[in-house]
Amino acid sequence: MSRDGEMREKVNKFESEPVSYRALPAIAFTNSSSSPENRNNNPLSKASQILFYQYVEPEWSKAKMKSVLGFMRQVGDELGVTGRGRISQEGANCTLTAKDPHSAREFCNRLRKFDKIFEETDFKITDMVEHSQRFKRLTLVPKDELVAYGLEKEKAPSLKQNKSKHVNAIEYHEMLKDKDSVVIDVRNHYEVDIGRIEPPEGGATFLNPEMRNSREFPKWLNLPETKKQLEGKRVMMYCTGGIRCERASALISQMERVGDLKETKGIAMVRGGVDRYLKTFPESGGFWKGKNYLFDLREAQMAEKEGELEMTSKCCACERAWSKYEGKFVCGDQKCKVPVLVCDGCRNVIEANTKKNSFVKRQKKGSNGNTWNANKTKSDDKNDPHDVKNLRCPLCKVGKELRSIEPVDSAAQKRLLTLEGGNAKINASNKRPRKESKTLFIGKLPLSVTATEIKSALKLNDDNNAEIEWMMDSKSGFFYGSAVVKLASKDRCRSLLEQYKKDPPRIQNKFIAVGYFDEDWKNKNRKKMKEKEKKKDNDAKEDGGKKRRLAEEEYKRLFRKGERPPVT
Repeated sequence: MSRDGEMREKVNKFESEPVSYRALPAIAFTNSSSSPENRNNNPLSKASQILFYQYVEPEWSKAKMKSVLGFMRQVGDELGVTGRGRISQEGANCTLTAKDPHSAREFCNRLRKFDKIFEETDFKITDMVEHSQRFKRLTLVPKDELVAYGLEKEKAPSLKQNKSKHVNAIEYHEMLKDKDSVVIDVRNHYEVDIGRIEPPEGGATFLNPEMRNSREFPKWLNLPETKKQLEGKRVMMYCTGGIRCERASALISQMERVGDLKETKGIAMVRGGVDRYLKTFPESGGFWKGKNYLFDLREAQMAEKEGELEMTSKCCACERAWSKYEGKFVCGDQKCKVPVLVCDGCRNVIEANTKKNSFVKRQKKGSNGNTWNANKTKSDDKNDPHDVKNLRCPLCKVGKELRSIEPVDSAAQKRLLTLEGGNAKINASNKRPRKESKTLFIGKLPLSVTATEIKSALKLNDDNNAEIEWMMDSKSGFFYGSAVVKLASKDRCRSLLEQYKKDPPRIQNKFIAVGYFDEDWKNKNRKKMKEKEKKKDNDAKEDGGKKRRLAEEEYKRLFRKGERPPVT
């Protein structure tokens, strides 16, 4: 697009902004909408689409999740809202259809009244949807994750600590012109195949992870070549509606904070995803080319003037240019099974072959009746591109796969971020930072650990002054995976913690927690005991000596020496 062309580009600024904490968009009527002869242009006679997601942190309790699930089902039935949704303790992710624009807006407003968390939700409402494109029923399913990244529970990177920025579609459009940026398409490859953002010449570098599903994204991020591509760049990303970018950007931000990824120039995601971007640039689609794959009955979204990609997507059987998924065909590789493109001509042949093969199988099981097709060999089946078993997606054709790659160890990174003395601030759930001392606290230890393993992991094999003591639980007296290491000086502690920033210690292939230990433990314990017994004892000297003895005994009970943790 020329610069003059950009100036003439129609931009809908209203669509670029989210509806969080503000009124939902009004129903758009045209001048001819109300006339009987133009009933087809009247939005009140059409259905509406609702696309929204909402993460919650900290997570909902199971009871709260069930109440949200029950409320959405009840209101959906009352208002005739249908569609699909994933409900989790993480929040909600839904693609819904309403019978008319009023029902769509009423559903969203009822959610806002039910729980204030939905006031920050960016409800993306599309009117003028044909009733034939409505879902037949409302299906809301409880899940562990809103997006199946394999980052549930303790693996989930914190959204509140995410350093990435949400930018509107207009600002995002301008950022795509920056040559020091990379833009990641966080969608699956079969979605990217029919449409994507194509940055202008001299602008951002486009990165396609070429993944079959979201679970492969943490694996792609863990590749050395991926980290190299992100190093020193502004990292931009997008997906269909924004939800996949939430966890994806949080994971990149977490990797950067623990030092697993060299510092970037910032992370940005387009608010509302491709949906808002195309609505903001409705005519040409901005830098978008092709179709935006949708997981609903509309199938795809595009600009009024659909831009074509240089490398047009193709039918997987005959290589003819094609960009429409229909017929529910999938890759014949049993480990893949992603949707594949099949053109009309090939679809008719494949469906005819499938019926023919089914008939032959029935004949073989029954009588020897009809024997046509008897000369067909197994080798013919393997070579026939119109056999449904031989269909292959673009990734399988070139042998591209990420299944064998180890994903980013998000759980270990989260533990590392809680370490005092690490290169990140203390997790919000932690207590105040501890003062420097000459004693290290070691946590997250395997219960079968030995003192030798700890010294090896902490690079203390040659330090004769290092002394390890196992910490026992104050109530049960059991060892639960914590210890202290006494060193010669504070300087020694400080230098070791600096080393652990660059090379976090592991034991039995798992990260362990390392930080300063509070050396005032004895004094604090004495103080608590003194306050507790102050009313009972009047002899200060005798009591002081008694308290010291009790404190020492308590320390000896809770801190034990030896090669292995003691078994109580």
